Amino acid sequence: MRLVRAIGKAEELINEFNRGIKLPSELMDAIRNSAEVYLEAARASGLNLTLSDFERVVGTVSFNPGVVRGGSKINMVPDYAELELDMRVPPGVSPSQVINYLRSGLSGAADVEVLDTSEPNYTSPNESIARLVHEGIERVLGTTPKPIIVTGATDGRYFRLGVYRLLFMDLGSWRWPMHTMST
Repeated sequence: MRLVRAIGKAEELINEFNRGIKLPSELMDAIRNSAEVYLEAARASGLNLTLSDFERVVGTVSFNPGVVRGGSKINMVPDYAELELDMRVPPGVSPSQVINYLRSGLSGAADVEVLDTSEPNYTSPNESIARLVHEGIERVLGTTPKPIIVTGATDGRYFRLGVYRLLFMDLGSWRWPMHTMST
């Protein structure tokens, strides 16, 4: 039961943390575009979600308690339990801020051990490389690209040191939901 209470407390802490997030203003269009793309894909799959649901997902720290382990036998009270929690952190927030907030709020209720982190990163839509790519797509493909935010890690995190990173996706092949048995 301690784990169940700790999960509930962790979710409360993340929701509280999210209320204080200030996103970079230059990303607001990309966040809205992202929400629209995700919403379209979700609706095509029959999910009944709203634009604000996806704006919240893209612009806040996500909370997914994906793996729970504990105990040794079905008829015994578990002597331990552990949870692997996946969180996606938006630009403008450092994972260490979230981790420290969780550690402080869960003190005495649960231990927080970090398995992996990656600082969120993006190339400003105002950079010349972003504008040139945008213009090139319009000229060559005859379509207006929509910058989006991908909160999952890409290989761009390995190329941060002064190198601009842009990720291109053909949204016509986008499948929802992501990371399921069908992907």
